[in-house]
Amino acid sequence: MTTDYPPRHAAEPETRELPPWQLPVPEPRHDAFAGWSLGLALLWGFGISSVLAVVFALASYSSAKRHGRPPSAFATGGLILGLIGISVTMTVIIMSAL
Repeated sequence: MTTDYPPRHAAEPETRELPPWQLPVPEPRHDAFAGWSLGLALLWGFGISSVLAVVFALASYSSAKRHGRPPSAFATGGLILGLIGISVTMTVIIMSAL
């Protein structure tokens, strides 16, 4: 008894039907680097956490580009707040030296 199956191509992903009570899991919109970036940017920590926020934001941007998804809004917020924190820290250091 032979059954004729249509030929499968290697590029086609295997699809299977989900039961009606099971929903597909959505793709996460933020990665861990983006969350850490925003959290550290909000802490400020006299500039140290601001530098780490910028580093984590750039890592999140790189990860998003590598996986072909748009950059996270958390990473953008962490990058902007981190740069503001660094500039405030540099301003305080320069003004205190005068």
